[in-house]
Amino acid sequence: MAKPLPGKKEKVSTEKPESLLSVIKAGAQFVLMVFGIVGLAILIFSGDGLLATMGGKLLDLDSRAIVGIALALVAFYVAKIWFEKTFGKSSAAVAGSLAMYLMMAVGAFFLYRLLTTGSLTG
Repeated sequence: MAKPLPGKKEKVSTEKPESLLSVIKAGAQFVLMVFGIVGLAILIFSGDGLLATMGGKLLDLDSRAIVGIALALVAFYVAKIWFEKTFGKSSAAVAGSLAMYLMMAVGAFFLYRLLTTGSLTG
């Protein structure tokens, strides 16, 4: 290890290592998010999944459904703008945390489904 320059003090790290509980919590969050991502991928891209089902029905939509989808997209955009104006700069961090917890909830659902039925597809 190199010696510090004369007149300079060696910096000593005062950071404490992570506790075992925080490491276990982070691991559980990771596992739940992976279950959520894998479960959604199977649900969407399987042979009789949502992508195949909705692809066939997309051509059969009437005008009320198309207007409803457009209004929902506008409502999401307005909610996003309001959220950013209300919470300011910290809204990006809040939105990221919200998305993470939402994916963890989806992961918990798919983990429960795997434990009770033995399959992610139910």
